[in-house]
Amino acid sequence: MANTTSSITGVVVSDVVTFNVQNAANGMTLYVKYDKGNGTSATITFTLKNPKLSTDAYKFWDSTSMTVTHEYFTFDTTGDFRIPLGIALDECTLIATVAYTGGTTQTMQVNALFGG
Repeated sequence: MANTTSSITGVVVSDVVTFNVQNAANGMTLYVKYDKGNGTSATITFTLKNPKLSTDAYKFWDSTSMTVTHEYFTFDTTGDFRIPLGIALDECTLIATVAYTGGTTQTMQVNALFGG
């Protein structure tokens, strides 16, 4: 068995969930359902695309080039979690990347609802 990432509201390819966030300038909330299974933890990081600037995916924070304390979320216990995110007017795509540590039975479902 392998660790599994899923979504009802996004498109999943491997452990990457992509959301269309056009017209979400009022913000969005991610709802994360995590089951630790026999693993240690799971980490989720975010990038956003803004086509007015380029096709590059911009990180929310990057601790390698600036001093920031929270550039990702790590889950080490089973539960349901809520993550509010601000979205700029022209941003069009949110990419959530999940990385699992240890084990083979972890599951994470990542869903987005718009409107802050």
